[in-house]
Amino acid sequence: MGKRLIGSVGLSSSGVPDDLLTTKGDTHGYSSTNARIPIGDDDDVLTADSGEALGLKWSAPAGGGSITKVDNQTASGGESELTGTFTSIDLQTNACVMIIWKGAQSADADLMLRWNGIDTAGSYSGNAMYMGAGNSSLVTHSGQDHMPLTYKSTSPAASPDLGFAGIMYLYSYENPAGADVIMGSYLTSNFDGWQNWQCQNSTTSQTALDEFRLYSSSSALIAGTQYTVYKITQ
Repeated sequence: MGKRLIGSVGLSSSGVPDDLLTTKGDTHGYSSTNARIPIGDDDDVLTADSGEALGLKWSAPAGGGSITKVDNQTASGGESELTGTFTSIDLQTNACVMIIWKGAQSADADLMLRWNGIDTAGSYSGNAMYMGAGNSSLVTHSGQDHMPLTYKSTSPAASPDLGFAGIMYLYSYENPAGADVIMGSYLTSNFDGWQNWQCQNSTTSQTALDEFRLYSSSSALIAGTQYTVYKITQ
């Protein structure tokens, strides 16, 4: 007597029509009889629902936030700045944008940042707690054309090939006066110490981000420096 593997051709279908499933991804369902549950849309999940005839349905995942990488840039040799542009991100619709950077300079110099191509005097303001080598201070940075990533309150000497790293969050909201502003906070560090900044762009009413720039104050080279932009949704 010949043998057949379970599930092989020739076994009884127990009343399930051979042509019940017609499309890639279809699955079986049952109420009082066997029935077809058509495949859902991309990224849908199969969800139990007693209100459905077959007790199941395809639907979009419920709740939960997400983090999406939207841009990544690396400075090549001979560059003293790193600028990336990307599809505009609405900072009021999304929870915020997170930017992470790391790198090194070829000489001792301050690093600075801008966003959305804004380089107008008076555009950026912020406050920081600075902790450096043997000193600490509160720093106010008001009405400038950039925000600092490294700030030397006592200008201590630092060695060349100065390493640095940081993380920043940018978001937008409507303040009590009815103006939309982009606010941010970031923690950055280098050989000389670290800073925790709170900052804002106060010149132009904005709710979206489409560009981020890191650059050296004295054209020191930053080859190999990287940053990555992430969009965080609620």
